[in-house]
Amino acid sequence: AVDREAFEAHFNLGNIYHDLGKYEAAEEAYRSALAINDAYPEAHLYLAVALEKAGRPDDARPHWGRYRRLAPDGEWAELAREFGEE
Repeated sequence: AVDREAFEAHFNLGNIYHDLGKYEAAEEAYRSALAINDAYPEAHLYLAVALEKAGRPDDARPHWGRYRRLAPDGEWAELAREFGEE
C-alpha cells in the first residue's frame, strides 16, 4: 500500500510501472502524484511519455506543455517542444 499523501512514492511507483511497460498503471501513479503536487515538472514529463507510449498523443500534449511552462530550460524542454506542438 502507498501513503496517499506521499508524492514521491506515487511518482517512483509510476517510474517502476513505466520501466515495466505498464503504461496505464504508470499513468495512474503519475496522476496521483500530480494530484498532490501539480508543480513538479518531471511528473508531467513522465506522464506525457507514458501516454505517448500508450498511443495517446492527444492526452499527452497538455503535459508536454505543462512541463515546458514549469521547466522552460529543463533537460527535456526541446523534446517537450517537439512533442507538444500542435
